[in-house]
Amino acid sequence: MFDILIVDQEKDFCDGLKEMIRWSDVNCQISSSVFTREEALREVQRKMYDMMFCCLYHTGADEVAFIRMIKREYPHILILAISDHSDFDLVRSVMKAGAYDFLLRGSLTPPLLLEAMEEYKKAYLSSYENLRIQEEAIMDKLRQYLILRKNHHDVTSEQFNAVLSRSRYGSLNIPYQLAYFRIDNINLMYRNQIKDHALLKQRLFECIKQMIPPSIRYRSVFLSNHSGLLILDSENRHQAVSICSDIMKQVEAAMHLNVSISLSSVSESRMELFTLYEKLLELHEMRFYVGDRVLIESADMHPFQDLDMNAIDYHLDIMNKMSERDFIAVLRLLRQTLEYMRKHYIRPDAVKEYFIFILNNVEGNEIMKGSRNASSYDERKRDIRECEGIASLSEMVWDSFVQIELWLKDKGSIKYRQDISDIIDYINTNYKNKLTLKMIADHFEMNESYLSRMFKNETGKNLIYFINELKMKKALELLSEPHMMIKEASSLVGMDDQFYFNKVFKKFYGISPSEFRKKLHAR
Repeated sequence: MFDILIVDQEKDFCDGLKEMIRWSDVNCQISSSVFTREEALREVQRKMYDMMFCCLYHTGADEVAFIRMIKREYPHILILAISDHSDFDLVRSVMKAGAYDFLLRGSLTPPLLLEAMEEYKKAYLSSYENLRIQEEAIMDKLRQYLILRKNHHDVTSEQFNAVLSRSRYGSLNIPYQLAYFRIDNINLMYRNQIKDHALLKQRLFECIKQMIPPSIRYRSVFLSNHSGLLILDSENRHQAVSICSDIMKQVEAAMHLNVSISLSSVSESRMELFTLYEKLLELHEMRFYVGDRVLIESADMHPFQDLDMNAIDYHLDIMNKMSERDFIAVLRLLRQTLEYMRKHYIRPDAVKEYFIFILNNVEGNEIMKGSRNASSYDERKRDIRECEGIASLSEMVWDSFVQIELWLKDKGSIKYRQDISDIIDYINTNYKNKLTLKMIADHFEMNESYLSRMFKNETGKNLIYFINELKMKKALELLSEPHMMIKEASSLVGMDDQFYFNKVFKKFYGISPSEFRKKLHAR
C-alpha cells in the first residue's frame, strides 16, 4: 500500500481529491492532508510517505523551494505538483526542483487520475529500486555500527547519525519504539543443540514476521544469527508489549527455544535511535538477575553497581580456606559471595570475572603443589564466562569447586614429569631472588624457547606468570604479619622495585598491598 500526503491550503480541494477515486483500487491510501508547508515538513519527519501531492499558488516560488528541499532530504518521495496555472516558467521550475509530474487542477478528472496513478506507481518502483541499492549499502554500514557497539567497540552516536541521515530509514516514522531480541543461553545452544546457524536466523525471522500485525510498519535488523533489533512504528506501549510477548511465545512453540526481549521507551526523534539502542543493550543485561524468557521494559531499568574490591575480601578468605582444604567453608563463602553480588546488583561481567579471578589464584596455588588439571580449569573458566544468569553461574561455580575438591583428593592428578617438578622445586627454593626465563634455562642447561613451551604445555601457565604468582602468594603471607613493612615484603620476594611490586600484587589480588593491610587491620 502506497502512503500519500496532500499539501494544500484549501480544505475543499483536499476533500475532493480524497473522494475523486477509490484509492484502494490503485493500492494507495491518503494517510494525511495538511494545509501548510511547515505542517508538511513535520509530517514527513514523522512518517515515511511514498508520494506527495503539492498544490501551487500564484508564482509558486515558495512551493518550488519546498519541493527542492523535500527531494534533497527525502529523495524517495515522488512529488506531484498541482496548479491552476500552466505557464512555461512555472512548470520548468517545478520539474527542475524535483517534481515528477505537473497537473492542472481544472483538468483533473477521475479517469485521468486513475491513469496517472498507475504511471506514478511504476515510476516510484523504478526509482525505489535505485534507492534500494543505495539503501542496502547504507544499512550495511549502520548494521556494522550496531554490531561494533554490541561487542563493546567505540562507536559514537554522531558517527551513527551521520550515516542514518543519508538513509531512507532517516525518515522512519515517528514516534517509534526499539526492541532488542536475543536467544537465551545461545552459546550452550550452539554447543549442544543448534548446528545450522543460518537456519536458526531464518526461522527466528519467520516467527517475528508472523507475530507483527500487517497494520504495524516495522524494520528488523539482525545483528547475528540469534539476535537483532526491531524498529516498531508505534507509540502504543501496550501494543508493543503485546507484539513482543507474542514473538516470545511463537519462538518457544515453533523453535523450542527461549528468547528474551528488551523494549525501549517511545521516541519522537530518529536521532535518538543509537542512544536508545545503547540503553537497550544495558537493559538486556538485567536478564542476568531476572532470568530467562523475559520481557524487560525501559521503566524496569535497575542501575548496575561496579564491584569495589576494597569493600570485599571473599576471594582472600576462599583462597585461605582452599589452602587449608576446608571445602565446607569454601562452599559457604561462595554462597555468601553470590548473595552479595545479587544484593548489590553488581555488573554481570564483573561478577563472572571475579569468580574467574578466584579460580586463577586457586589454580596457581595448586600448580605449585603439583596439580596437573590446568586444562580443566580453563574449561571451567570458559563456562563461567558463558553463563548468562546468576542461577546458572551459581550452579557452575558450585560445581567447579566440588570438582576441584575431587581433583585434589585424586593422588593421581598430582604428578608432573621429573624435569618440570625439578623446575618448580627450583622456583620454590629461589623465589626470594630475581628469577628470569634465561636464568632458569641456564641453570637447567635448556633452550629458553623450549623451556617456555614445555612448561606452558605441562602446567598450563606461562613461566614468568607462575613465578610472579608464587612471589605474590608469599607476599600475601608476609603482609599478614602485623609488623611487616611493604618495602620489606617486596624485597623478601625478590622485587626491589616497590612500584612494580604494588602493580603485580594488585593484578593478582585486585587490591594494593596497602589496601590489603588496611583490610587486615580492620578485621
